[in-house]
Amino acid sequence: MSVRVVTARTRRLLVVSLEFSAIFAVVAVLVTLEQFLPARFEPALVYQIGAADVNPFTYITASYLHVDQQHLSGNAIAYLAGAGLCYVLCLAVDERQWYWLTFLSLLLVVPFLTAWANMNVYVDLLPNVPVRGFSDIASAFIGFLCVALVVFVRALHSRLTTIYVGVLVFGVVVTELLAMYAQPLPTEVLFLALVVLFVGIGWNGWRSVRSDSFNLRISVGSAVVVLVLLAVIFLIVQAMFPANVTTNGTFTNVYAHGTGFGLGVVIAAWGHRYWATMEW
Repeated sequence: MSVRVVTARTRRLLVVSLEFSAIFAVVAVLVTLEQFLPARFEPALVYQIGAADVNPFTYITASYLHVDQQHLSGNAIAYLAGAGLCYVLCLAVDERQWYWLTFLSLLLVVPFLTAWANMNVYVDLLPNVPVRGFSDIASAFIGFLCVALVVFVRALHSRLTTIYVGVLVFGVVVTELLAMYAQPLPTEVLFLALVVLFVGIGWNGWRSVRSDSFNLRISVGSAVVVLVLLAVIFLIVQAMFPANVTTNGTFTNVYAHGTGFGLGVVIAAWGHRYWATMEW
């Protein structure tokens, strides 16, 4: 029996190690393209805002190229935070199938749809320059992280608690964006956010303590996970959506970031309905 247990643990450790390697392999591809792709090939792999004749293939390839190492570093950090933390959450609640199908969808679907939006929806709002960068996909993984956090909570707690956490997570994102772009922040929005925060915490705490299935370790652990990931999401969203979108002549495409984030949420939520093993 002990040999079988050790073998099962070893196999699981090997699988997890390989899957983490696959997550990091995406960054390795980005670094390889940045460092070794000859400059003469890049024009054929990016598209230009407002161009009349664009190869649809570049809608995908442009997301995997970068202007410079600093551009690459920021996107790689956001991607690793989103993809890595999502994987840990999915691993904890045994939703690896959902994770990998969503992972592949974000890598392939998000750049194409974001590029289409850039060319057809935001075309009058963007500078007429070649587009490149992984930020749309990195943003999508942050959207995925928001959904994965809600799924993690649902696996351990009631549906009502899950709804509260979902409102809290997306409420933090919306309030943060309003604080940056709708200045000054409306007092009503701030008041509503505080009410949702404190009433929700008190109500969920009271219900949990009164429940026959209350487990202090699980409750405290879940609260810590939610608070830590909320802080991570808050910081990355702040970096993805700067108050000043033009710095030193460089334009930050917050429209693509928002599209990527939204697509990450939608694809992850839709995927959980059809690819996940957990019943709600």
